[in-house]
Amino acid sequence: MKKNLILLALITLITTIDSQAQTVEKKWGFGADIGGYYNMDMNAAGMTPGAYLSRYLSPSFDLMADVTIGYFGNKSLTEPLDFLNPTLKLRYKLYNNKIMPAKSKLQPYLYAGGGYLFDNAESGPNFNAGLGFKFPMNKTFSLFAEGGYIHGIDSERAISSDERRNVHDNFIKLVVGIEISFIKQPDTDKDGVIDNLDECPGTPKGATVDSKGCPSDSDGDGVLDGIDKCPDTPKGAPVDEKGCPLDSDDDGVIDFYDECPDTPKKVKVDEKGCPFDADGDGVYDENDKCPDTPQGTEVDEDGCPIDKDSDGDGVMDSVDECPDTPKSAVVDKKGCVDPQATIDFLNPQLKPVYFDTNVHTVTQNQYSIVDNLVNLLHDYPEFKINIYGHADPRGTEEYNRALSARRAQAVVKLLIERGIPEERIETKAFGEEMAPTGELSEEELQEERKAASYMFISLNEE
Repeated sequence: MKKNLILLALITLITTIDSQAQTVEKKWGFGADIGGYYNMDMNAAGMTPGAYLSRYLSPSFDLMADVTIGYFGNKSLTEPLDFLNPTLKLRYKLYNNKIMPAKSKLQPYLYAGGGYLFDNAESGPNFNAGLGFKFPMNKTFSLFAEGGYIHGIDSERAISSDERRNVHDNFIKLVVGIEISFIKQPDTDKDGVIDNLDECPGTPKGATVDSKGCPSDSDGDGVLDGIDKCPDTPKGAPVDEKGCPLDSDDDGVIDFYDECPDTPKKVKVDEKGCPFDADGDGVYDENDKCPDTPQGTEVDEDGCPIDKDSDGDGVMDSVDECPDTPKSAVVDKKGCVDPQATIDFLNPQLKPVYFDTNVHTVTQNQYSIVDNLVNLLHDYPEFKINIYGHADPRGTEEYNRALSARRAQAVVKLLIERGIPEERIETKAFGEEMAPTGELSEEELQEERKAASYMFISLNEE
């Protein structure tokens, strides 16, 4: 019953250990074993419990302090001890990454060393050697099986109460046991792979590593897996120290794809990172208070048309269909010239050209009047000009009419010289027809002479 309970406890222990895990060597290990031995001199067998303390030296060697005890199986419990053998030995690990991988599931080793053997009431130095196999269960526990040779010492064994003989006992042992590793070996970069197995010893803290201690960078952005907060970064995209793609304008589209990298903050963008501007006025839809502005319209910071009057005709540019109307024009609601209204407005403002008494030559002090008329005709190419010649009542009717005609032609000549086509000009000589009648004082006569000696100008639509 007792043996059954021990066997059940051992099975329970083994099944609770992760059989898929591999042992990571630690600096120190403690082992305990149980098995059988065979005394080659006596042809007798017995039970041999043992224990050891091991110290890691290198990937290939461990130093072990071992104690093996031999109990006879065919003697009474009053004298059960056959031998006692403390030993200091080296364990050569074949799983040293040279012969076999360090994390092999089956880990063979050789051992040999010297010790001190207590046997047949005598003692002396001896040596032993053997072969074993470890079976790692997890980072702490390993099972092992071991077979070895224990070289004995020369001694005397009692044959009877009065007879003794010289003997030299040698032993063969077969044991199984469990090893517990503790005090973990150095892992300078804290990546979970001890330094003696780590092929990439400078791995940054937190990086994911393989069995050799080397980190990976799945998305190739230069930030190692485990540290990379954005492990699926597109190839070639610039990233920050966390491995996340840069989005300089914070519009939700990373710089790698952003065709408009300077978008103002909080402005909605399309999949290319460009702000929406439906009416193309340069003010993004997010801020545009007039989203349907016609193409080419000048707008303010709110995206609304700037209502100015470029040609000064009183009709704003946003509705002006004739944006280059002369300032002196009278226009309709569309901002286009109203011909008749303009004529009615301009005619009263036209100044006459005065002539001296009985003279038809335009004096220089009257040139400014002619020049203003030229400018007006250039502004309104659709208008013609009527030039009327007059004279005061002095002289004969025939003379005054001829004088009036010469005065009108003098003005026509100046207009043509200034680029006004002749076909746009009409003339008429009134003579004294429009002069006042009755007796005039000398003062009134002087004033009338000025008044009579002028050219009357009007505009007519073509």
